[in-house]
Amino acid sequence: TSFIKAQADSIGFDMAGLEYRLKTKDSYLRKIKTEWRPGFDYEVKDIIRYTYIDGPETQVEKIERNINSMTIAGYESINVKNYWLSNGPYKGVNTHVKSPDGQIFELQYHTQSSFDIKNGKMHELYEEFRNPDTSDKRKTELENEMQRLSNGLVKPIGIERVK
Repeated sequence: TSFIKAQADSIGFDMAGLEYRLKTKDSYLRKIKTEWRPGFDYEVKDIIRYTYIDGPETQVEKIERNINSMTIAGYESINVKNYWLSNGPYKGVNTHVKSPDGQIFELQYHTQSSFDIKNGKMHELYEEFRNPDTSDKRKTELENEMQRLSNGLVKPIGIERVK
């Protein structure tokens, strides 16, 4: 955490959601229950997660600088998922990073608006959507509402470069 905070300061990111950097036991168990499949290796890579925030004008340049700086410090980017380029309602960049001691964690990059939507109304809608008791009709309504929320977000300039 101290390295991630120092890294944010050196690159110029704000941090958000630090109080939620550790996945709760209930969330972890729910993820295992819904995603694990017999016969497949499975690893939860977001037990520890951090969020960097920056404006859409400078975010891409800072993401690139941060990934390079972390690589020099011995942190390996395992994968990068750029959800700004997807058709789904979630917008942000999620990376999985391996620390020099082998700890894997998630580092998310958001604009303030994408973070606020993700942790606010979108989260409420998603919780209802993933409830097994939610009807298919209601799930369609929820998907449409989540998409409507994300359609108003300003896409970071040059986001197509982040892969």
